[in-house]
Amino acid sequence: MKIPFLAIFSLLLISTFLSLHAQDPISTTKPQKGRHQWWAPRHQEKLNEAKKGDIDLLMIGDSITHYWEKQKTYPKVFAPYNVLNLGFGGDRTQNVLWRLQNGEIDGLSPKFVSIMIGTNNITRNKAEDIVLGIKAIIAELKARLPETKILLFSVFPRHHSRGKGEDYKEVQALNKLLPALADSKQIFHHDLSSIFQDANGELKTELYGRDQLHLSNQGYTAWGKALNAILVKYDNAPARSAKKSKVEKKNQPE
Repeated sequence: MKIPFLAIFSLLLISTFLSLHAQDPISTTKPQKGRHQWWAPRHQEKLNEAKKGDIDLLMIGDSITHYWEKQKTYPKVFAPYNVLNLGFGGDRTQNVLWRLQNGEIDGLSPKFVSIMIGTNNITRNKAEDIVLGIKAIIAELKARLPETKILLFSVFPRHHSRGKGEDYKEVQALNKLLPALADSKQIFHHDLSSIFQDANGELKTELYGRDQLHLSNQGYTAWGKALNAILVKYDNAPARSAKKSKVEKKNQPE
């Protein structure tokens, strides 16, 4: 019995595709440029800002971080910390990796870097693969900013208006995996979900825009208040430890 040529060709095509796919790096860990026309100009703008130096706080993320720049209180809300906003609308983990490897944090030595990324990956990638991308970002940050405290945030709750609620289930699956990336030495994990949800786990709609994904002005106010408290906590930790050591030493018998 002869096998039709079309069937043989189809099998070869499928085999080739599977072979190539198996050899490709996981997309979440493969650095990639953004797709929007404004993306490259914004990247250049951030390179120029980084060259000025004197940055205390780097904020890395997607549109939710990006849109801090639309707030009238920004960047004064984070005073006395000088902020460099590295949020890019639509970014996924692979886009952040590309930016970190292409100059956006070169020459900087900030006290803190905050990172919240992954919400744009959830419709394309499994939670386990997104975590690999975030892990790769953290590795990049540790190598380039060895003295900087890395504040890793869980992805904020969401119920995108284009979805049916399944998007937040994916966010929850991702968030469950994030605490394991912290070491409580240089990398610290924080989950601010409770700020944006009521006692029943529903979104506090006043903190969100109409799409129930991006934040309202009130949402940014709530986020800023929480982030500032975290910054103060870690900024004062060394001073408190030093003071405690001096007191203990003073009280030691000679």
